Amino acid sequence: MILADLHLHTTNSKDGKQTLDEVILSAKNKGLVQIGISDHGYSHLTAGTTHKKQNALLQEIRAKSTSELQILAGIEANLNSLDGTIDLTREQAKALDYVNLGYHKTAMPKGIGDFFALNLLGSLGIKKFSLSMVDKYTKAFVKALKTGYVNVLAHPCYCLPLDMTEIGKVAIDYNVLIELNGKRINMSDEEIVKLYQMGVKFIINSDAHTKDRVGDFSRGLAVAQRLGILDSVANNGKKVEFV
Repeated sequence: MILADLHLHTTNSKDGKQTLDEVILSAKNKGLVQIGISDHGYSHLTAGTTHKKQNALLQEIRAKSTSELQILAGIEANLNSLDGTIDLTREQAKALDYVNLGYHKTAMPKGIGDFFALNLLGSLGIKKFSLSMVDKYTKAFVKALKTGYVNVLAHPCYCLPLDMTEIGKVAIDYNVLIELNGKRINMSDEEIVKLYQMGVKFIINSDAHTKDRVGDFSRGLAVAQRLGILDSVANNGKKVEFV
């Protein structure tokens, strides 16, 4: 049984439809013992939170976290460049309990070259990228993970293909969980099994933006059960503890 959901959005994400109190109530009704709020990062142009909202939410989370339902304060940061830049500083990350990192098509790019390589190409729905582009995207995420303050790689391979073997090596070295996302899983079965065999740890999250989807682990759980990798899922039957 999955007992923690660490990819949840509130109205601080402009596309979020649930307040923190609604998340908490839904989580309790679903029997969860740990949740994590990870609103969209600051450079997300269409749905990002603000520093003011994030700081206020952090205080609210600290006040409402209990022994019955532990609430962690996180963020869903964005990759902004091919050199691995993300929209979160080390100091900002230290104030949080964890950091999810993902690719989003509408995140503000660092430069014009990043716009074409990340935002534009990622928006075109290309089915097959050149090996050189896969290598560039992989190296960008590798550099981002090597900052040491990313805890979860959210919905990997969404819009941009990655060499998941190379990602897996870094995930192991830097204690990064690979997410099986409740909205989309873009990794192939073969990639997931290879990661499992390497010793990568996973996390199953809902990525809920509405209260009815809090704790909806059906997509990720089905994949984990079918591939026999539940023993590597960090929130299977327990809370998640980040190193």
